Amino acid sequence: MSVKKQHMSKTTKTTLAAILATSIATFAGTTVQTKEGHEIQPSFSGVYGVDVSSGFVNKGRLFDSNPVFQPFGSIIIPTSLEIGGGIRTSVVGSSRQQLHTESPLSTWARSETNVGFVFTKDRLSFIPTYELVTSSNRSYKSSQGVNLTLEFDDVGLTPLPIKPHARAYIGTKSGFERLANYFEVGISPTVTAGSTTVSFPVNLGVGSRNFYTGGERYGYTSMGVSTSTPVYKQLSLVTGVTYFNTNENINNGKKDLWLTSAGIAVQF
Repeated sequence: MSVKKQHMSKTTKTTLAAILATSIATFAGTTVQTKEGHEIQPSFSGVYGVDVSSGFVNKGRLFDSNPVFQPFGSIIIPTSLEIGGGIRTSVVGSSRQQLHTESPLSTWARSETNVGFVFTKDRLSFIPTYELVTSSNRSYKSSQGVNLTLEFDDVGLTPLPIKPHARAYIGTKSGFERLANYFEVGISPTVTAGSTTVSFPVNLGVGSRNFYTGGERYGYTSMGVSTSTPVYKQLSLVTGVTYFNTNENINNGKKDLWLTSAGIAVQF
């Protein structure tokens, strides 16, 4: 990432929010000084926490309409790797678990882990990650794939930043995810109200011919509101409400879905 604290904080915020799909106001980067007094790039930054969602929807498919507890965490570590052209590099890792409230209580059904890199040039970031999904209680078969995400950080360019992104998922091992491709585009207009950051994420997801059931291409369109409010030092309260217009042919006739969530997030 950047050698300047201001740019590091902005880019890190955008990247982690995209990976975790949660609204976090800021991410702390720790800068250090050399004996000569020169500032060097931050060591690392990230976030961890837990939220409770009223259900679980993945890429437009409804898997659970009961409350789900989701511990999560993510970290970005800048590197000194020089690849030319002013491109900065970082290592990134994230994890999210799903603890379902069906019988037996809090069944650990799904674990998603992503590891990869962030390549940043000015305001544009390219994030390739390897994704592994496993299930400790064998509710699902494990799957593997590659995520390719492109983000543009427009904070400061316009009065209302929209933070556009595009993502492609390429399945390499069939299981929870199919051995096919998924594509997503979205924006997340963001405003501040006092100490609270309010985002309005809008996403569109489609699949290749074999990704959804019956060869369907359209997956979903979603729009929502998410908030992040600092409550104590690096601890924030995060909430969200999301509406999904899904393809009823992939959700057993269900078309309109609503999810609510609330939780806490700790920045470091």
